[in-house]
Amino acid sequence: MTNYTKNINNINVHYYGPHIFHTSSDRIWEYVNRFTTFNHYVNRPKVNYQNKIFSFPINLFTLYQLWGVSTPDEAKAKLDTVKIDIKKPSNLEEWVLSQVGEEIYSLCKRVYNCSGSDAYEGSKNVYSDPWTLPKDTRQWLEQTLDDSQFGLRTGLHIEERSGMVNFSVVGRNATMGERQLYVRWDKEQLERVRIAERFNKKFPDLKATVGGDTGIDIAPKGNDKSQILRDFSHRDTLWFFGDAMDPSGNDYSLAECKEVTWAIPVSGWQETYQKLKEIRKND
Repeated sequence: MTNYTKNINNINVHYYGPHIFHTSSDRIWEYVNRFTTFNHYVNRPKVNYQNKIFSFPINLFTLYQLWGVSTPDEAKAKLDTVKIDIKKPSNLEEWVLSQVGEEIYSLCKRVYNCSGSDAYEGSKNVYSDPWTLPKDTRQWLEQTLDDSQFGLRTGLHIEERSGMVNFSVVGRNATMGERQLYVRWDKEQLERVRIAERFNKKFPDLKATVGGDTGIDIAPKGNDKSQILRDFSHRDTLWFFGDAMDPSGNDYSLAECKEVTWAIPVSGWQETYQKLKEIRKND
């Protein structure tokens, strides 16, 4: 053991980090146990908030600890009462408050926007990337919008955010039904993947990746989700849930980082909730 560790404050720290093996296959599990014995590992992250200990990542048990709710319907009803009514959020903090309210927001040490280019601790904006979309790039996106064969336009097709831009053919103002029309179209035509490929060839200093149901995220190369890792220690256990982990997706850069303990692909928030329930069940 001493060949692979160094003593830091009387703690033997492994050079290569924790060795965690995870599989749902009985066949693989039986195979690897032919060579060595695996210790049982259970991840139990906790948060100390106002001298009280809460389960984390936030799950139904966390909400039970906060409010005493015990079912998803009760949790949703409670969330509806604590959300802050902000019609047009002007920054990341206001958007999160409009979705989950102040108490849950306060449990989070730091909240990031979708690219990691904007971060808040409470009401304090810790950092914000000043990058804006160049004029020639905007013109290219506007022409691409005109050229799209998808016929519906709802407005807000180029949305500038801190350190990034979101481009959407159908538009950010689309209703859920209108978004689903585009989702079906894009699944057949692979329009967003094709647009991102063309964009990346045209603008080599920038990076376009497919994000969410209808959008394409655009930012300078390196300004992707993986940049949040600068805020974490190699000793931290990092869970990442993403719905776009394929190489063309905006979750890929972070999911592939060795610092991420578990990268879990999901189809949306509903599956994230189910995965968290499974994790909690095994906790």
